[in-house]
Amino acid sequence: MTDARQIPAIAERYDLDWRRYPNRWRRWRGRAGWCAALAGLLFVSYPLVTGDHRPFMARPLSAPHRLFEADCRRCHDRHGQPLLRLAGVAGAHSVSDQACQACHEQRCDDHHPQMLAHGGPASCMECHQEHRGRSVREVADTACVACHADLVLACRSDQTPHVRSQVVSWQKHPEFAGKRPKDSAATAGLLDELAQYDERRQRWRDRTALRFNHRVHLDPDGIPIPPDHPDYQGNHHLKRLECQDCHQPMVDGRAMQPIRFEQHCQPCHRLEFRFALAEDGPLPHGDIQLALGVLRDRLMRYLQRHPQEVDSEAVDRSVLPGPQPLTPTGEETPELRQARAWQWVERRWQELSGAVVSPSVLYAGEPGAEHRQLKTGCGYCHEVMPQQDRGSIGWQVTEPRMPARWMPMARFSHQSHQFVRCVDCHYDGQEGPGATESEDTADLLLPSREVCLRCHVSSGSRASSGSAPTRCVDCHQYHGRSYERIKQLASGNTY
Repeated sequence: MTDARQIPAIAERYDLDWRRYPNRWRRWRGRAGWCAALAGLLFVSYPLVTGDHRPFMARPLSAPHRLFEADCRRCHDRHGQPLLRLAGVAGAHSVSDQACQACHEQRCDDHHPQMLAHGGPASCMECHQEHRGRSVREVADTACVACHADLVLACRSDQTPHVRSQVVSWQKHPEFAGKRPKDSAATAGLLDELAQYDERRQRWRDRTALRFNHRVHLDPDGIPIPPDHPDYQGNHHLKRLECQDCHQPMVDGRAMQPIRFEQHCQPCHRLEFRFALAEDGPLPHGDIQLALGVLRDRLMRYLQRHPQEVDSEAVDRSVLPGPQPLTPTGEETPELRQARAWQWVERRWQELSGAVVSPSVLYAGEPGAEHRQLKTGCGYCHEVMPQQDRGSIGWQVTEPRMPARWMPMARFSHQSHQFVRCVDCHYDGQEGPGATESEDTADLLLPSREVCLRCHVSSGSRASSGSAPTRCVDCHQYHGRSYERIKQLASGNTY
């Protein structure tokens, strides 16, 4: 119980009229509060009056959308959605799908048909989020994993997808298709059209019908070059090749340019004869019928320059149009002379056409090389098959059909990896040969997932985090990549 005798003494110790006395700090504190309230009111009212809503943005817009960053109503056509999100309502977005599709037309290959058949994402904003300071195409990994954690369940289909059906993170990402065994339709779907699986060696093999030896061409001591090569220097007839001498990136720095005979092979491997036929230059490459046709034409021109070559040619008189091969003066008739020339051309053409397609020595000037031999024949690099219809040509060269991209479902930039040596990534598996040791064209010199993990370690990291990025969108692109489009990219029919 309070002692009543102490109450007056306590009251005398406190001044109840303290507010009436002037106080400088209390006065400035009140003014500061009013100024802060006024400043907040001006901050809110200024964008509303001027129509510039950028101060309300959480982060800057992506570059393509900055054209109308001052007009929020261009996209934000649904009101009150932030309050619903605060209340925990799922799918409450201020931007509707109609606002997105007003500019971004929905195409048939934008999304997987199975996803569209079963509703797909609730809205565009489920995956493509704006005001994040990055492109809306940089979808968060959570949006990808929402379906790819179990594609069969997400697509509600009993069919095996042509990709791995369960991917939850980069750390648990399956091995790349070209480096894992052929164990399912997910592995074999697209790769079966590009490579052939070796059951004995348990690895995929390149089925390109072309003979090429990386070990020979990447010899540290160099490879022989002909005397007319631009890099030939006197007695020094060896040239050391590097990977970039043949494998050159495209303008965008992503994929590699196709290998061209005229650009990469012809300086050393010329379709050229040693003797007088070489005066007209090398034979054309690409069409064997065209090459043999040009060879016949050059034999005709050679005979015009050297008519004495047909003097000893025996003529089959049965092919002559008339019964009199000689004139009254004892000279050959023009018909006989023409038949002799034609038979000489045909005989030499049959001999030389075999040299065109058969493997021969690299240089005609080497010991043992005959005058009919080419510097290289078609069969030196190509697969020459017998032709059933043995007309004028009894063989056919198999088209190489080299894939333009071995990983068409992934995005990769060689320019971003220009400081990494080619041989550090390209080798045929853990036990297979590297690029400098490969002697077989069938060796599939693709990097494995373990190679990527040397630098791309942290799951979900961005390039700005100080480590190599590992987000899904850094390697995969979803839009505009239907299965048919992927097959076109792999086959080289389009870029």
